[in-house]
Amino acid sequence: MERITMNRQQIETTPAGPDLDALVAEAAKWDHNHKIRECEDGFYNYCEYCGYEPRFMEPEPGGCTGFPPYSTDIDKAWELVEERHQKREYLTLTYLMDVGPTPYYLAEFRMSKKWGEGITAPEAITRAYLLAKLEEE
Repeated sequence: MERITMNRQQIETTPAGPDLDALVAEAAKWDHNHKIRECEDGFYNYCEYCGYEPRFMEPEPGGCTGFPPYSTDIDKAWELVEERHQKREYLTLTYLMDVGPTPYYLAEFRMSKKWGEGITAPEAITRAYLLAKLEEE
């Protein structure tokens, strides 16, 4: 695994989106495969992550240049939870709404005791995942 070069403060302050997703993709050893979505007409297909269109474009060397939306899509964030679950790490996800001006989610992987905060559940899960990965090094 490549070394994650961010510290806790940087992980907590990076906003949800492509920057956080890129870091998670690296930590999760994402394989850079395109996720081709087929449209209803059966003619137009494209990669959800980078926009690659197989009928109209040559593939980029090295695979997909986009990243799965781990920090904004609960389905992708849940893949991270399932990965940690295989290592006997269980997730506690709490929605805190009476602790300040803005409600937020708190995600904690119980065995590593690493937690992350976020405005959305996927954001909190990705931060907790990164912090748990940092501890493994």
